[in-house]
Amino acid sequence: MGDPVAILRTVQDGVKSQVDIRGIGIIVAPPSVHENGSTYEWITPPTAEVPEAPPELVILVKRRRPEEKPRQDGNWVQDSIGGVEEGSRNATCARLAGFLLSKGLDRQTVKALLRQFSAGCKPPMPRNEMEDVVDSIWRKDLQDGKSRSILAKPLNDVLHSLYETLYSKPERRVKTGFDKLDWFLCGGLADGELAYLGARPGVGKTAMALQICAHAAKDGCRCLVVSREMSAISMGRRMVSQGGRIDASVLRRMTGREATKDKVIETLDRLSRLPIWITDEASTLEEIAGAMENMGPGGADFLVVDHLQLVRGDRRQDRRHQVEAASRGIKVMSLDYKIPILCMSTLSRAPDKKDQRPTLDSLRESGELEHDADIVLLLHRAFKSTEAECMVAKNRDGHVGTANFEFEPSFLTFTLVQEKLGGTDRAANIGAEMIGESDMFGGG
Repeated sequence: MGDPVAILRTVQDGVKSQVDIRGIGIIVAPPSVHENGSTYEWITPPTAEVPEAPPELVILVKRRRPEEKPRQDGNWVQDSIGGVEEGSRNATCARLAGFLLSKGLDRQTVKALLRQFSAGCKPPMPRNEMEDVVDSIWRKDLQDGKSRSILAKPLNDVLHSLYETLYSKPERRVKTGFDKLDWFLCGGLADGELAYLGARPGVGKTAMALQICAHAAKDGCRCLVVSREMSAISMGRRMVSQGGRIDASVLRRMTGREATKDKVIETLDRLSRLPIWITDEASTLEEIAGAMENMGPGGADFLVVDHLQLVRGDRRQDRRHQVEAASRGIKVMSLDYKIPILCMSTLSRAPDKKDQRPTLDSLRESGELEHDADIVLLLHRAFKSTEAECMVAKNRDGHVGTANFEFEPSFLTFTLVQEKLGGTDRAANIGAEMIGESDMFGGG
C-alpha cells in the first residue's frame, strides 16, 4: 500500500519501520496503532496517495483467526480501536483519545487514527462527535497542565510581530461602546484578555454585558453569549428591550398589543442580522469551548460568560476550588482561542453594608480571580437608584478609574453620563484630562 520507497527508506536508514504489521501479512499505512499499544507515523511520507482499503480487506483485518484465543493481556487499545457498541462509544473514544494524546500525537493525527474506531462502532459513531470528544480531551489536558510540544519563538520573531502590531496591522480591540470605559481599556478589550464584570445581584451586570455584546456585534465581531442564569429566550427578550427601547415589563406580559407589535417586529428583524450566538446549555469549560467551535468557520471573536460561579467543575472539589479552576480554565481559553472574554462574577457583601461600594476584595474567591483577570470592572448601583458607577479596579495594560452611568430600568439600559466641563462634554476630553496621571495605572 502507498509508496514502497518511503517504507524501505526508513528500514535502510536503520530506523524502526513506521508501519503497523498485524501479523497476517498486511501492512497498514500510518497513522495506526499496533496491538501492543504503540503508535505509528510516517518518518518519510509517501509521495503517492494511499488508496482506501477494499471492504474485503477491512473484514479480514478485523476478523480473528479461528485458532486465536481471546487475549488475556488486558490490551484494551487493540480491543477497542475497531469499534464498540453504542452504550460505550463516548467513554471509549475519550479513553482512546487520552491515550493517544499522551503519546505526544497532535489532535489531527489522533482524529485520523480514530476514524477507524468511529466507523467500526455499532451503530457507527458520527465523525463530528468523535472529533468533539478528541477536542474536549485535548482541552482538558491543556487545563490540567499536561505537557505539550511547545516551540518557543526567538525574540527577533516576537519583536517583528510587535512591530507589525504597532505599525502595520493595529491590534484588534472589542469596543464596549462606552467611550470612557474604552479609554480606560486603551481602546477596548484585546485578544487573550480576561475581563471580570462583578456586581451584586440586581445591579445590572447582565444588562451591561449584553449592551457591550450588541455593540461588538455591530462592529462585526462574532459573539457567543453563554448563560446558566437565565434562558436564551430571556436573554433575547432583554436584547430586544435594549435594542428597541421597549419596556421590558411589556415584553414579559405581551399578548399582542398592536401599539407595540410593529416596533417589536422591526427590532427583531434588525437584531437578527447581528452575528450573535446564545446558549443556556453549556455548563462546563469543555461545553463552552465546544459551543464556540460549533459556530462554524471563524469561531467566536468575543465570548460573554454569565456567570463564573455557575460554571460547573469537578464535584469532588469544594466549591471554592471549583470556581478557582473555572477561572483558570477561562483564562487559558482566552489565550488558546486568542479572543477577549467578558465573564460576570457575583460579589460578596457584608450583611450590614448593603450599599457599600465594592472593591477587589468583594470578588467571590477573590484571590485567584483577581490573579487570573487582566481587567476587573466593578458595577455599583444603590438600591432603587438609577445612578450607577463602573469602576475599573484592575487593568494590567491601562488605566484604573470610574465611569458614571445612568440606568434606565424600563429598558434595562446603561447610558454613559456626559459630564459637562466648561461648556463641552467631559467625556470628549477624558484623554487630555488624564494624561500624566501615573496613579491611574492598575497593572499587576
